[in-house]
Order: sequence, then structure tokens, then C-alpha cells
Amino acid sequence: MPELVSKGPDVPVDLLNQLDDERVVFFCGAGVSMGGNSRLPGFRRLLCQVYDTKRIKPDDVEAEALSQPAYDKVFELLERQERLGSQQLYESVVAQLSVSPVGPLQMHRDLLALSKVERGHRLVTTNFDNRFCEAAAELLS
Repeated sequence: MPELVSKGPDVPVDLLNQLDDERVVFFCGAGVSMGGNSRLPGFRRLLCQVYDTKRIKPDDVEAEALSQPAYDKVFELLERQERLGSQQLYESVVAQLSVSPVGPLQMHRDLLALSKVERGHRLVTTNFDNRFCEAAAELLS
């Protein structure tokens, strides 16, 4: 298998051919934007920030889910009315994620370059930030 970058990962030739044929879609999660000094929290840190800002501690059920770790389950548990409820949890999460991310955009630019097709990009992201938009704007300028 060829290496695209010296000492980089081996990339199957079939994948490279599919990329050339525009049959590859890149699925990018939040980890793409969390490197460097982005200030964006991962799920665990986000949960800790919610607990801190709401001045609550995990109850027994939440503590068990945290030990798994089943962070999505903890968010679900916090939605219970006897805890925070949906609206308070939503507002707290939005507040924590409203920081402007900073840091390098090289990975975003590289993914945009790799996913470029004739009519745009074949890239799906679950990111809540605008780092791909920032990288695209840089590429156009």
C-alpha cells in the first residue's frame, strides 16, 4: 500500500482509486476541531462544565454512567425534570460551546482538499463549530 506522506499511514490503492472516482465521503467528528488550543471541550469536559456551572454533582445513576464512560447517557439523565430538564441542559451546553474556537486549520484545509469534487465537497461533519467554513474561506482567498 502506498504512503501519501513519508512515514504516514498506508492507504489502500482501492481507496485511492475510489477517491479519484469521487466515490468517497469523509465523515468528520468533533475530534477534527479539538486539537491544539481550540478551547472546545470533549464530552467529558463538557459534562464537567455543565455540572460546575449548574453547581450540581452527579447522582448515583449519573455517576455509574460516567464510570462506563457513557457520556451520551449522562446527558440523557440530566434531561430528567428532577435534574436539569431539557431547557436548562440545552442552555448550559450552548453556553459552554459558544466559545470561538482557535488554533490551526491545517487538518480542516487538508480534509476539504481531499473531499473536493467537481460540484463541491463530499464531507459530512457533526461539528458544532465553524472551522470548516473558516478553512474554506482561507482557501478561497
